[in-house]
Parts: sequence; structure tokens; C-alpha cells
Amino acid sequence: MLIDLNSADTTDQAAVLRQIRNLWRELPDTKVEVLIHGQAISAIRKETSPFAVQIEKLQKEGVTFAVCRNTMKRYKLAEADMLPSASFVPSAIAETVLKQEEGWSYQKAGH
Repeated sequence: MLIDLNSADTTDQAAVLRQIRNLWRELPDTKVEVLIHGQAISAIRKETSPFAVQIEKLQKEGVTFAVCRNTMKRYKLAEADMLPSASFVPSAIAETVLKQEEGWSYQKAGH
């Protein structure tokens, strides 16, 4: 499951973390990647993340938190600015295409 998160709204960000747990209750072996881009980058920045503990726990349980390097460039951020649980992809849109070509399910975060 690829979850597309580009919202700065902490309600949306919290919902994604909750939805992963809901998914795993029903489909416990589902591989999950949260694709973080745009204003959602605040969710994984060391300085601004209100969810650092939850993100780290989910990462240890196998969730990938993939940060778009194009977004980082636009906001003039470096890998060192992100939580240690972050991984990086060159482009959010390209990552979406690649995952869908591989057969991943897609979920747009938000309400």
C-alpha cells in the first residue's frame, strides 16, 4: 500500500498513522510506504514533527517513510533535517508511477 501524504494538516497526518494500524488489523502482512511530499514534509522534519515517536515506531515495524527530494530541494532542506526514520526518493510523482507499475495499491491521504 502506497499512501500519498502531501498535507500540512496534522489531522490528515495523524489519520495516516492511525489508518496503517487499521490496515494491519485486517491485513497484517501488508507492506506500507508513506510517500511524503509538499507541505507534509513538516511531519518528518526533526524541528517540526509532532509524530516523531509514532513514525519511528512504525518504521521499526516495517513502514517506509519516503521523502521526496524535489520537495526537500524546494524547501532547501537536507537529509540531516529529517527524522532518522526517513528514506528518500528522487520524485514523489515518479515513485507513485513506479509503485503502481509494481502493483502497489494507492491511497491518497486526507479527509
